[in-house]
Amino acid sequence: MAIVNQILPNLEWGDAISNYAILLGRVLRRLGHRSRIYARFIHPRFYFRARSLGAVRRLAGHPDIVWLYHYSTGSEATRAVRNLAGRVVLLFHNITPPSLIAQTGASQAAQLHAAGEELKSLVGLPRVAAASSEFNRSRLTDLGFPDVELLPIILDYGRYDRASKRSIAASYRDGGVNFLTVGRVAPHKKIEDVIRIFRDYHETINPHSRLFVVGNAKETEEYRERLVEFCRNLTLSNVYFTGKVPFRELLAYYRIADVYLCMSEHEGFCVPLLESMILGVPVIAHLCTAVGETLGDAGILVREKRFDEIAEMAHLLVSDKELRARVINKQRERAHFFNEDSLVRQLNRILARARE
Repeated sequence: MAIVNQILPNLEWGDAISNYAILLGRVLRRLGHRSRIYARFIHPRFYFRARSLGAVRRLAGHPDIVWLYHYSTGSEATRAVRNLAGRVVLLFHNITPPSLIAQTGASQAAQLHAAGEELKSLVGLPRVAAASSEFNRSRLTDLGFPDVELLPIILDYGRYDRASKRSIAASYRDGGVNFLTVGRVAPHKKIEDVIRIFRDYHETINPHSRLFVVGNAKETEEYRERLVEFCRNLTLSNVYFTGKVPFRELLAYYRIADVYLCMSEHEGFCVPLLESMILGVPVIAHLCTAVGETLGDAGILVREKRFDEIAEMAHLLVSDKELRARVINKQRERAHFFNEDSLVRQLNRILARARE
């Protein structure tokens, strides 16, 4: 029985990488490995799932331990990883280019630049490097990481069968059309473009409609305030910024959604696209970075942001039942590609390489 531990900067509630690490830990244990998660910050909900980063020092000298290091930002976790005698596997989840947020988040842009420089310094350290998408893999290859593996993102599909919060459905399943976008409220997500599409739909097609922006605005409060002011200037009163919500509420927003919009300019994978495919919400997404790779031949991809035309397409997805059913069925087929079997195959390959 091998020991395969995971390290990440933060084990955060509602965070895609944290959820993935927890699921990966379960998969590792089912495969017969002993596995723990170590993190600098551990959310109180996850105290029983992880140990502090400081505890890694007691195991640093063990050469037979395999360490999976989830990298998406610079942190003191990198210093801990450099001191490990065991075999390190780098799992790269992408870094947002600093230029995409420089205008509204100078301090965050500086942090992202530092994270990119730190990533460059890791070339040659891991026994194996792996990425969550081909787009991310190309980034590592360009930096000089050799023979980068692909380790797909998967979700715990059983979680998405759970009951959602009834009060949200009771409030908003009233015959109106509900638009949804999910994720961190950050400049590169281009939520202002989502709002422009919704405005065209709301003003020219169906005034009985709403847009829900579900996601955390921590450290991007200034950008969120700009979006609120933008809606005010457009006299749009039915755009709702929910903030970060519990999982049952997140499920409810997906289940009341008629259309999911993603106008982001940069995604390393984009988990909400996969969630939308699982939960039967037709997707319209801007084709960029890893978005097309995640959606494959499902959903509707747009190369140009012609807001009025995208609004018309959203109307078709709502009103044309046959088209809607075809899109949803194709998305559900695509979601099956991201299954545990494919993860296990690649994970076993990566662990075998790490132990060579």
